[in-house]
Amino acid sequence: MSSTISVIGSALLAVLLAGYYAQKYGLPPPPPKIAAIDLGTTFSSIGIYQAVTGATDIVGDAKGKKSIPSVIAFLPNGTILVGSAAAEQQEGNPLRTVYDAKRFIGRTFEEDDPQFERVVIRRR
Repeated sequence: MSSTISVIGSALLAVLLAGYYAQKYGLPPPPPKIAAIDLGTTFSSIGIYQAVTGATDIVGDAKGKKSIPSVIAFLPNGTILVGSAAAEQQEGNPLRTVYDAKRFIGRTFEEDDPQFERVVIRRR
């Protein structure tokens, strides 16, 4: 038991010393990356800003689209679809598809608005 503790202690000390010497003698800190999210009513996108190079990359979905539909769907089998896949099945599955969710931001559950019908979907 004591040999295990001494091995763990030695390993921890080695990691701490390696980190100290790496910072002191020249390894630069990791470059910061800044993410920006554009949550739109119909489309959303995410951009990554590389602070060191000044480059900006817009993240695409699996199909390479940079502007992603702001839609999410909950299928009866438990699968969750987002973006284009959710929008494509929206007509056939309207009760389990959420769109225009941005309109709900800042609203409370107590607000009574006939335009927004609240439906609770429980996961199995």
